[in-house]
Amino acid sequence: MVFAVWAAPEPTHPDLPELEDALVASVRAARAEPELLAYESSERYGYPPGFLARYFEKLRYHFGPRERAGLYTFLEMAQEVGELDEVPELRFISAAGAAV
Repeated sequence: MVFAVWAAPEPTHPDLPELEDALVASVRAARAEPELLAYESSERYGYPPGFLARYFEKLRYHFGPRERAGLYTFLEMAQEVGELDEVPELRFISAAGAAV
């Protein structure tokens, strides 16, 4: 399992919505032209374009109830083995900008 997280301390910086818009636009552009992403990434990182295309196809950008439950399970396990003192309280921002 791998999670990539866009995280920010509270109170959030006033430019956070602008940054979020840029990150979302980047994901949309990559999803719209996966072959171009694989080719450009190949040139930049040296991996074969086909390998990168298959890797990028497997990425999921959805963080729903199953993913959230998996994250909490991971945090609870990290606490159990002593990597975390406590499971942190997490607040999620919905697409509409309301904390959930």
